[in-house]
Amino acid sequence: IFTLLGGFTEHEAIPLSKATIFGSSTFSVFGFMLWRRHPLAPRRTLIDYDLAHLLIPPMLLGVTGGVYVNKMCPNWLIMLLAAAMCAFTGGRTLQQARAKWTKETAQAQQLTRAHDPAKVLYEAVPSRNVIETDEANEGEDDDKDEVEEKNQPEQPA
Repeated sequence: IFTLLGGFTEHEAIPLSKATIFGSSTFSVFGFMLWRRHPLAPRRTLIDYDLAHLLIPPMLLGVTGGVYVNKMCPNWLIMLLAAAMCAFTGGRTLQQARAKWTKETAQAQQLTRAHDPAKVLYEAVPSRNVIETDEANEGEDDDKDEVEEKNQPEQPA
């Protein structure tokens, strides 16, 4: 985006994008995440500091190596590597999305086969005839109760 919209060279755009990412993550951590607690274990913080201690040194090593590679490589190679990385991560994202879509579609088809959609709709929204039938049955139930009361012998008080 810095190269396309800002007119920066690749050597200038890459450090600017890193600084932008660093600024937004710093604001996110200090603004929101630092004081939040884990939802299932209130004594723990939301950030796993042990994992951060494990991941930050290799990340810094990679950033340092990237700075050296950025200075040594020509612009066309940097753009080629950036495009290859975007294509690779985009392809993996599309594969995961396709797999999830296939799984959800199969689940939806199983639910459709298990339940007749017309029957589900009929049960969810009763028609006027069903309500009238229920009201007519209520009167019959009252008549049955009266008949049962008449058939029972009277008990002395």
